[in-house]
Amino acid sequence: MNQFISEPDYRMQIGEDYVNAYIDLLRTRIYTIVVWWFAIALACGAVFACLHERFGVSMLAYGATTLPLCMLCVHLLVRQHQRRLNTSDDSRMGSDDNPSS
Repeated sequence: MNQFISEPDYRMQIGEDYVNAYIDLLRTRIYTIVVWWFAIALACGAVFACLHERFGVSMLAYGATTLPLCMLCVHLLVRQHQRRLNTSDDSRMGSDDNPSS
């Protein structure tokens, strides 16, 4: 039972699939960013609480400890994202470049 789809319908279906995949990707990225920033804020809060309780450190020191930690986490997230992009590009290119099968 083959069902033939006309070309405009086929293009529309591809467009809908592309949009749905893009929305899923954005949703995943947003959730990842929210979780990471929550973890960063929690870690910074713990660092500040320890410093303030133990040494009576001021808010300036809190900023000095928070900024490098946030920058490190953002740097690690960017590297992980770039690695993921490179991996997906390599796998896509590998499947297209294999004409022997």
